[in-house]
Amino acid sequence: MFTVIDGQEYPLATTLRVAYMVQGQHNHKPYTEVFKGIGDMTVEDQIGIIYAAFCCANPNVQDIKTGKMRPQFTREEFQNYYLDNYNLKDLMDQLQEVIQGIMGTTDEEFEAARAGASDVDEDTAGE
Repeated sequence: MFTVIDGQEYPLATTLRVAYMVQGQHNHKPYTEVFKGIGDMTVEDQIGIIYAAFCCANPNVQDIKTGKMRPQFTREEFQNYYLDNYNLKDLMDQLQEVIQGIMGTTDEEFEAARAGASDVDEDTAGE
C-alpha cells in the first residue's frame, strides 16, 4: 500500500510500530479504542494515522543543509499536502487499508469486528 506525494509513491507501514505511534497520538489509549472511534475523529487525527504509517515505512533522511536526520516530511507538511490533494474517500480507503494491515484482517473480518464492537457497546451501555 502506498500514498503519493508530489508524484512520488511512498509505502505505508502496517506494523505494530504504527499502532504504537497512533496510541501516542491519542494519549496512549488502547489501539482498539482508537481504531473503533476512527469515524468520529477529526480529519487531522485521521491524517495523523496515515502519517504514522508513512513515518514507519519511510525512515528519516539526512538534511542537506544541517547534516542532521529529519523526517522526509514534517507532520504539518504531510498534512497540508494531504488536505490539498486527497478527498474523504481516499482518506477512508487508506485508513481502512492501514488498520486492516495492522490487525491482519480482510475486508469481511474488519467489518465483522466493527459490527461486533458496536454490538458490545450497545449491550454494555446500560451497565
